[in-house]
Amino acid sequence: MCASATPRKVNSVQIYRSPLLCMLLSTALLACGPDSSHEPVSTQSPSVIVDFPSCEGLPAGIHGARAREVYDGGVGLSVYQVPAYPLAGEELFFFVKVPGERNITTLDARVTYDKWVTHADLPLQKWCATASTNWVWGISLGSHGAGTSIETAVHQVFTSSWTHEPRDGWGNNRGANYRFDVESENPLEWVGDTHLRTDGGYLPAEAVGVGYPLDVYTQTYPMGSARQVELFWANSDYSRVQSASMTLDTEHVGSGRNNDQWRATLPVELVAGEELHYWVRSEDASGQVRWDSAGGGNYHVTPRTYDVVWGGGFGSYYFNRDGSGSYSEGGLFNADGSTSTGCWTRGGRLSSTRAIRIYVPGLTDRTYTGDAESRAASRALRAELYTNARSGGWTTLPMRFLAQVGNDFVFGFQFVRFAPGCILNLPDGDYEYKIRVSGNAGHDWFWIGTEAGPDGGANRKVGYQQHCSALNQPDDCMPKSTASLTVGTLPAFGEVAAGEVATATGLVVNTNNAGRVVSNIRITGADAALFTFVARDGQNNSVLDPAGPIDLSGPRRRIFFDIVYAPPVGSSGTHRATLEMDVLDPEDDWVVPGQVSIELAGAVTL
Repeated sequence: MCASATPRKVNSVQIYRSPLLCMLLSTALLACGPDSSHEPVSTQSPSVIVDFPSCEGLPAGIHGARAREVYDGGVGLSVYQVPAYPLAGEELFFFVKVPGERNITTLDARVTYDKWVTHADLPLQKWCATASTNWVWGISLGSHGAGTSIETAVHQVFTSSWTHEPRDGWGNNRGANYRFDVESENPLEWVGDTHLRTDGGYLPAEAVGVGYPLDVYTQTYPMGSARQVELFWANSDYSRVQSASMTLDTEHVGSGRNNDQWRATLPVELVAGEELHYWVRSEDASGQVRWDSAGGGNYHVTPRTYDVVWGGGFGSYYFNRDGSGSYSEGGLFNADGSTSTGCWTRGGRLSSTRAIRIYVPGLTDRTYTGDAESRAASRALRAELYTNARSGGWTTLPMRFLAQVGNDFVFGFQFVRFAPGCILNLPDGDYEYKIRVSGNAGHDWFWIGTEAGPDGGANRKVGYQQHCSALNQPDDCMPKSTASLTVGTLPAFGEVAAGEVATATGLVVNTNNAGRVVSNIRITGADAALFTFVARDGQNNSVLDPAGPIDLSGPRRRIFFDIVYAPPVGSSGTHRATLEMDVLDPEDDWVVPGQVSIELAGAVTL
């Protein structure tokens, strides 16, 4: 119990414990309760905690729930247990997410509660479709006592997209089955490692800026013990105290890989110079409460703004296959800072991006533990490309952080990102660009590439030719390439008399690498009017919209074509046209118009 009228100093703020304040502080402000300082070690098997796929029609309590997921790559199914940590007496749901293109007619779960001494086959209900057109099937497995171990396998009956015949198969986690355990009520022993992040990266309190969301993370031990974790925050004099529930983020974290991790986003706007205090309360199923309050004084952060003092070093940043990269000054730019660009690449991924170095004292010259931490710190800066290379005139486009090099942050931009798919609807020619950087959420800007702010001065030049290279090689206008897709052989139309119709089937366009999207399929050329086509999905034979987009990133995804040749009465000789399609790489956000081109030829026989 708290004593009344006893002064206590917290972070230089004198607070008197009246009976009313005693109640507030004992439950929130001063985090009354033990602060543990150790992480016990345990040996539990790993698992994955995720957000359950959202869709209409789910049972009450499932929306927004955290789930335990097992992805079975052998059959392409995702299996979920909700809740992630079921306790004795809690209803346990079993769900299966199925890719939308599968023609599944029935889905059953074979379930055992006694290590396969007995089992039951339970039909799953088709609950709903997610935004990505994946279907969610599920069933309630009821409630069970602590220590119950449940194993399941999934039996699916579907129609083959190749033979259109019924088939069946099992999903059993490559022979290990899907196993879920009903937990005992483990007492909560520890909460700690409360820290700040943004974009998933650790953020030192002294590097926090303004103008972006700030996340608070914490950990609890043992896994599954904490049933509720709450984040509290207050202004500098504690006149406003607020709280929000934290979400179970993941498990198997901490030095012993045996803690749960929780997260919450502070729903407040960060204001430069205004101190913010925060602390965490956790509770287990028995009602036992533990706090992490930095030893009773609470954690605190004072956001700040930054002054940008230099920007330059225009160059390139090259991405390696392993995700790492390297910066090189001068690459992709001419000596005067001008550059040239277009929409073509050499049929593969665009591995280089334009880059610039920015120096901000107290931010870019700090020592960070790795790329994730420096990337999080870079959120204090807003870097934008400002250009008139758009049909609508001058436009700002965000730049992205790439790396810390020396005492500078390197930000990158790609001219081919000016519009989705690099279709700018813009005449070839010379345009202008500049760069601006702000360390105070856009209230003030440091301009690079101009002498007089946004409206005047000497801007830098960018030459644009749509059918040329994106790599500052204006004369490198390359021929159409099929490097990203494989094109099968078009069968001959056979003997075709004038006025008759012939169809060639079996042309296949198949992806060589993930992430390819096809759109705008069309027939061009002098004799295009004599040829028509139908594009069909290689998995289920359904007719595709030639306008697209058609995603070829799925397993064994391909397009089948039926080409119809109809020479009119009175025609003779050979007719030629081209079947073309545009290819988009969503990861790099560029399109090569007509990258796939297939020559069509039909001859009239006499």
